[in-house]
Amino acid sequence: MDTRYIEKKAFTNGLFITALLIVYFLIMKSVGLIHQYELRGFNAVIMFTGVFLTIRAYRKHHDHDFSYLKGMSLGVLTSLTTAISFSAFVLIFVLSSPNFMEMIRQNEPHGIYLNEYGIGIVIFIEAAASGFIFSFLSMQWFKDRVPVKHSGTGYLSS
Repeated sequence: MDTRYIEKKAFTNGLFITALLIVYFLIMKSVGLIHQYELRGFNAVIMFTGVFLTIRAYRKHHDHDFSYLKGMSLGVLTSLTTAISFSAFVLIFVLSSPNFMEMIRQNEPHGIYLNEYGIGIVIFIEAAASGFIFSFLSMQWFKDRVPVKHSGTGYLSS
């Protein structure tokens, strides 16, 4: 198993997930629904689907070398790539749009306590934490499908 492959796959898929999140963000902003928390939940659907499909694709093509740890690593690295790149996008967007920041301060709970960098940090933490959870949930699905590798010690013999 090539570690570079996992890193490359995590990076490219993480950027693809980020692109989907950015498109969704811009659509929400353009139709005036950016402050609807319920609709922001679709970000979780995008992230979970991306992480799950990344792990599934890796397992499909590397079934002989698939393990729980490799699947978790791929999911976490994909999530971190997404969290870093999407929070950077949001930070740049908020820094370049003072009117948007003022709208956040007026419309969001505890908005008066937020600044541009705080929003970037919150987005990163939210995306990274949900990505870790989604990686774990995905691997719960795949763990029963991970082939058992016998070491020859007799501990796993049936």
